[in-house]
Amino acid sequence: MKSYNINTEFDTSKKFIVDNIIARKSITLIVASPKKGKTALGLNLGVCINEGIDFLENKVDQTKVVYYCNELSGSLIQERVKYLDLPCSDTMKFYEGTSYAEFSDLEKIIKADVEDGYEVFIIDTFSKIKYDRKYNANDYSDTYEVMAKFYDLIEKYGCTFIMMYHTKKDTTVKSVSEKVIGSQALSGSVDTIVAIDKVSEFDTEFSLDIT
Repeated sequence: MKSYNINTEFDTSKKFIVDNIIARKSITLIVASPKKGKTALGLNLGVCINEGIDFLENKVDQTKVVYYCNELSGSLIQERVKYLDLPCSDTMKFYEGTSYAEFSDLEKIIKADVEDGYEVFIIDTFSKIKYDRKYNANDYSDTYEVMAKFYDLIEKYGCTFIMMYHTKKDTTVKSVSEKVIGSQALSGSVDTIVAIDKVSEFDTEFSLDIT
């Protein structure tokens, strides 16, 4: 921990990667129920950040992006990027995987890629990371301990995380933070939640609730 006082001057000129949505050294959750567009939105956001393209009319500070997917094959991800009809240079790095990944292996990837100038890490999905022991997603203490691991990575490597996660099926829940599955410690620990509001997986239009 570092001490400061009310008159300490901080450099906030490059606080945001995406203005008013994603701050540097933060954790953002993109949440929705299955098949509602989390990956599509995450890829769109990642390409915009990597290429410096405005995202939803919000200015983007161009930053190198890693997209870590442990749900879809590399060829499927490539297809989805092409559907976006956005320029995507080969500076954006992708990792392919279709199973659970060890947290220790994820840290090795982050350490190596930060040394190569990467800063933003998109994890699709957060629920498929394995830790040193089993954690109960509905337990406050367990969830807080998991999130502390990611903030430790932010402290060590200066990185920024965007993670995909699922929402509850209960349609009566209106609060964005309460839509997130598991303990409220998860929604309380992150900086931003982007919830996809889409009635059907076949809808071509949807809204985003950003908290």
